Amino acid sequence: MDQVIAACSCQMATFLQLLKETAARPVEAMRILWDELDFLQGVIPIKHPAKGCNPRVLRMSEKLSNMLKNLPRSHEKVFIYKNEQVGGKTFLIVRKHTIKKQEQKNSEKLLSTHLHTGGQRLNSRKPDKKSQS
Repeated sequence: MDQVIAACSCQMATFLQLLKETAARPVEAMRILWDELDFLQGVIPIKHPAKGCNPRVLRMSEKLSNMLKNLPRSHEKVFIYKNEQVGGKTFLIVRKHTIKKQEQKNSEKLLSTHLHTGGQRLNSRKPDKKSQS
């Protein structure tokens, strides 16, 4: 998950970090307002819960706090997307791209490792020149 977060834009990375740390629903995170955040106490109140849940207060890490502080405050809401589906679609696109990139790195690593170990096997089969003399 951290690789997906690192591949995202600043806003999406913060959004995903918040979801990861707090287990809040995406719709709940999209409803968070700037004036609701309490950086001194290190908490995020969920005042607009989804699916019939009760309002609650969630702890945030220092990392998440710093990420939130770096976001622009151009709107009353913390996360600004056209609607709730846009954030989800953006996440899916980034996740797919990151998985593809990781698969490519892993296959290159596997090929490199295979070639290296194959070369070692071939070298171990060659008779030592010193022992032949």
